[in-house]
Amino acid sequence: MTPSAPWGGLVPPIESQTPSTPLAPGAGGEGPPRHPVPIAPADAALSEASQIRHDLDLLLQWERDRQTPPVIRPITFNGASSPPIYEHRDTFGGTSLSVAIVNPSLVQVFLGLASQKAGPGQHAFVVPAKSLMVVPVSVGDLRLGVDPTELLATEAFIFLMRFQTVQSLFLAKM
Repeated sequence: MTPSAPWGGLVPPIESQTPSTPLAPGAGGEGPPRHPVPIAPADAALSEASQIRHDLDLLLQWERDRQTPPVIRPITFNGASSPPIYEHRDTFGGTSLSVAIVNPSLVQVFLGLASQKAGPGQHAFVVPAKSLMVVPVSVGDLRLGVDPTELLATEAFIFLMRFQTVQSLFLAKM
């Protein structure tokens, strides 16, 4: 044992340690890193703080949007009017991330997205009579329609809801 060695020679000098060198025989730990992590320069710290602020602003905006109620619009289809109204095109409110159709009527309603027609045989979503359907789709232009053979000379009244945030897919009978 050398009297000038730290801890009586039980611990090797820091200069000879690497991250994989144990502190003492049988200790199982690792020594300190040879080169400490450098402190970020002021520009990098400011850039990181600016990114964190931006991310927090996005999170706050997302929370505000999530708490925003949907835009609700009543829509009427009328088979007795001249000319009859079997389809409605809706571009009101810009792009929505989800839409809901509340259909208290006795006829099924068709939902066409973008340039897709809303009617029977058009590959549109079908909202059954006396039901509610929520569809999580990002859409600006949508079409709603009814089957003229179902509506005949009567009137059907529905509600269209447009959400700013994504809602879960949902279908319920009223």
